[in-house]
Amino acid sequence: MESEQESSENIALFWSLFNESLQKVTGDDKSVFNPQGWCTDMAGANMNGLRQVFGDEALSRIKSCEFHFKESINKMARKLGQEAGETFKELCLNLLTCNLKGTYLEVKKSLEEFINEKSERQFLSSWLSWWDNRRTFIFGAFAPTNAPRMNQAEVIHAGWAHKDPSNLSLLVAAHTDTRDSVLLAVELKSIQQGTSKGGTGPSYEERKTKLHRRELGRAA
Repeated sequence: MESEQESSENIALFWSLFNESLQKVTGDDKSVFNPQGWCTDMAGANMNGLRQVFGDEALSRIKSCEFHFKESINKMARKLGQEAGETFKELCLNLLTCNLKGTYLEVKKSLEEFINEKSERQFLSSWLSWWDNRRTFIFGAFAPTNAPRMNQAEVIHAGWAHKDPSNLSLLVAAHTDTRDSVLLAVELKSIQQGTSKGGTGPSYEERKTKLHRRELGRAA
């Protein structure tokens, strides 16, 4: 689907048409797409569009992308110098991995103390406030238990957006859509069979082990 802009109106239109199609396929005019959770970036258009179609309750099941937070951390760290930048990144990543609200608040306090140590770090106060105001969408300590875990950013969209040119003819669009559907079906089957490589990042078990080691170090 191509649109001139990623506005709340277009987001709402997409999901309205999606539900309309779902109702036609199921034969149930009350059938509505109802996922366990939503993965989206912090764009206000996405939030507003989902709320228009699915109501305020949908916002309580949104998990935003951790990649965007890490990307922002690195951008801020480059303004601090090598040593201070590394300390800043470590504190911020600790915010991301906290499982308890109390632990999150303790790490946030340490980060605030780090910022207040020197006047040239004061620009980080508004940065921290911005992310803290959105903590329920980002950080595991506040995210609802039924929300999905999201550590990547628009991985499918990024591939699709650059794979084929814009303004395709109907024939070419049908061909590319079929191609991507076949490739996706193969990937889903390999995931089901446990043979999918899934990319170059750490596996779930590796992330779990790394988090466990980090918590042991913090406890010590």
